[in-house]
Amino acid sequence: MDVLELGMAAAMLAIEDPRIAPGGPMARYLGEQLTEAEVAGAVDQHWGGLIELTPVVLRSVRSFPVVPLRGVRLTSRPDEFNSRIIQTLQMCLPGTTWPSYGDRGTRGLVGKYMLLDGSYEAPSDPVTGQDMVIELGGRISAQDGSPIPLGGRFPELVTVTVEQAHWVNVSGLKVGVPLYL
Repeated sequence: MDVLELGMAAAMLAIEDPRIAPGGPMARYLGEQLTEAEVAGAVDQHWGGLIELTPVVLRSVRSFPVVPLRGVRLTSRPDEFNSRIIQTLQMCLPGTTWPSYGDRGTRGLVGKYMLLDGSYEAPSDPVTGQDMVIELGGRISAQDGSPIPLGGRFPELVTVTVEQAHWVNVSGLKVGVPLYL
């Protein structure tokens, strides 16, 4: 951890009321903030007990489900996924702006396990001033919806189904993303 990261962590941990309602263009698309118990459960489910958050860290996590993204299906070539996800975010969340992620391979797609597991820069929360990310979890199938065999190669076109989407102030929470090695 460098000094800049330490400063950002200190600011996040020192927020007076982490349960404060979010603001800005993302606010209208969000469900209820996850409770500390739900955050702890998500971390335990994904990390299989390898990580346990201290109470002060657990208290500082702000994670909100992004309701309009649940169930969204996106078909693209794997190497075009990043640009297509931007289009999908803009379509499903009108009024929000997103940085370009570029098309650098299949970042966020886990090839071996055919899962969507991505964390992407997102609009910040103007109420708290916190930088936010959007974490997406889901499954990948062939274009016709049939499963891709484990360890198989990506077909030319894949269909990505978003099962979990969270706007969160820390990455790595991985709500609903199964543990994989």
